[in-house]
Amino acid sequence: MATQPNAPRERLLADFPIPDLDEWRAEVTRLLKGADYDRTMQTKTPEGITLQPLYTAADTAALSPPSPPGTAPFVRGTRRVADRDHAWQIAQRIDHPDYAAYNDALRYDLERGVTTAVLPIDFAGRHGLDPDQALTGEVGNDGVSVVSIRGFSHALRGVDLERVPVTIETGSSGLFYYALLLAHADAIGVDRASLRGTIANDPIGSLAATGSLPYPLSGAFDEVACMTAYAADETPHLHTVRVDGSVYAEAGANAIQELAGAMATAITYLREAEQRGVSPTVMQQHLGFSFSLGSNLFMEIAKVRAARQLWNRILEVSGVKESNRCSTIHGKTTLRTKTVFDPYVNMLRDTTEAFAGAASGVDSLEVVPFDTPHGLADSFSRRIARNVQLLLRDESSLGRLLDPGGGSYYIESLTARLADDTWREIQRLETEGGLVPGLLSGSVQSSIQNSASAVLTSVARRRTVLVGTNQYPNAQEQPLDRDPFDYDGFYTRRVAALEELRTANEQATELAVLNRLSELAGNGDPAQTVPVLIEAARHGATLGEVTRSLPTRTGEAITVEAVTPIRLAEEFEVLRASVAASTTNTNVFLATVGPVARYMPRLDFAASYFEVGGFTVERTSGFADATAALNAARASDASIVVIVGLDETYPDAIPTIASGLPTERLVVVAGPPPDEPTERQYNEAGVDVYIHLRSNILEVLTGIAERVGVER
Repeated sequence: MATQPNAPRERLLADFPIPDLDEWRAEVTRLLKGADYDRTMQTKTPEGITLQPLYTAADTAALSPPSPPGTAPFVRGTRRVADRDHAWQIAQRIDHPDYAAYNDALRYDLERGVTTAVLPIDFAGRHGLDPDQALTGEVGNDGVSVVSIRGFSHALRGVDLERVPVTIETGSSGLFYYALLLAHADAIGVDRASLRGTIANDPIGSLAATGSLPYPLSGAFDEVACMTAYAADETPHLHTVRVDGSVYAEAGANAIQELAGAMATAITYLREAEQRGVSPTVMQQHLGFSFSLGSNLFMEIAKVRAARQLWNRILEVSGVKESNRCSTIHGKTTLRTKTVFDPYVNMLRDTTEAFAGAASGVDSLEVVPFDTPHGLADSFSRRIARNVQLLLRDESSLGRLLDPGGGSYYIESLTARLADDTWREIQRLETEGGLVPGLLSGSVQSSIQNSASAVLTSVARRRTVLVGTNQYPNAQEQPLDRDPFDYDGFYTRRVAALEELRTANEQATELAVLNRLSELAGNGDPAQTVPVLIEAARHGATLGEVTRSLPTRTGEAITVEAVTPIRLAEEFEVLRASVAASTTNTNVFLATVGPVARYMPRLDFAASYFEVGGFTVERTSGFADATAALNAARASDASIVVIVGLDETYPDAIPTIASGLPTERLVVVAGPPPDEPTERQYNEAGVDVYIHLRSNILEVLTGIAERVGVER
């Protein structure tokens, strides 16, 4: 019978009493059978936040009621209505050095699901250098070599700029590439006001990432203000700054450090722009953020949600009205977690990280191709990367949802805690003068290095697991077949092409325009400076020529200690590659004593332990006694013998096997010694190393490799 509209609803499982939190904890404590509740059930994050095993309404009782999506403080996102067709933009970075190859790949990807173009400029271009001004390793490094309208127009050939937003990753050279974009748009008849996307210009982030800025920061701020003031009238939908928080995250920063670094950078741009006549409201309309998306799913969701809340608060203090306080956030799955070995696992990591971005409400999302640690991504890995997003958007329907985590006691509590802790860190940076003084003094770098060291230690001790690298390695793995890119040959070709360009263009006209640029740029008037810059670009002026003509580029370069990116697997990969390349004997014999079924977990642990380092492990089925195991070990050609058995058999087995082996054999025991006297006894018998769950596997395996003659 149908339920009447006003009939009382029966509560599901109404016959069961609802336990309170104290009762739940008491039952958990009973089930732990004496184990410490706090140590077992609580988790300490790198941010210093203690995660509880269970969150309830009490954890969010003190928080302000959540506002609807699309309203301040924008924790729940900037969209008011869910719409699959207006979900996040699907981005795909293509970093092939050659602009023709880049264009082929870009158009291919745009036809297959990518919705926004990303043009990363190479290292030389980001520093304002033409190829003949740069070093071989800088041209084509981590991006496309584009220094003039010829290459720029070819790179974006066939791209509908009225339909496809374009993000240009420019480092500290944003003003020139902004001029190139407008010159290209004018040439193909695209209305400037219809341009969308981002000039991903972040001189402070570039300084932190590379350790240098080729001109004073005051000049960089002049260029940011000039470009933004011009964009306010000419390209209202195009961002002129993208604050890159991932610079800090990729170097090992935790979520609070990444958020604080990004927000402190944005505050600096607001202040410097206002001093140059650009209001915070105008600056906000042309400023976006980029954040790294790591493997801690809920922390990453909370981080992006907290970022919107923090930026709203900063803009509120700056006098920007609520309707103009929406943030624009780009998310990018992190390279930090990606591995060379067992690279297909990177697809799973990417999926989790991309899910965090989609669930947190990013405005655009980029998935790092799984083979990126091997070099330039191929078409297959790019297809997998974009399909991860398409699956999340279309098949998982995340594009139809607003703030999927909204209302979760855990996520709401974590978001609030992150926002509060980050705000305190921002205030601390402000009392020290801001982010730039922190970079100049090295305090920012030191703080991030401490976080990175803690994370790397956690990986080395396998508290943080990287499947296929420090846990569950594939001993039969075949490496990906990738031909390395010929950067030396590419450098030679680019220098020759640049020489041809300079002899072919309208040299006299170009020089006249550059002279006008030198005269006008000093007065800081965007209405005069930017049009001349566009004219220079249209006549074929190169990046290096324009850079030398800008008064903002005069003065001493700035240097700081670089915030160096890390990959968590890198040290393991170096070890494994060294072992694989070594001509010394790195074979491991497992001297198993007794019935294997009784100590199978220890046997699997010992075998996997050495396979992590790339050693060749000879598994055995178990010998009747220690003497039989010793004889088999002596007969093997292994340089390393690992004694594996039960704790109760070790007092007899270990001395027998260890003392009976030739001294050149390295003797390892699977399991820790029970006490110091026993350890001394085993060591005197010939034991060299103990492996167990508490050991630092990276240090232990590196030491073993060195002792058997492996060179790194």
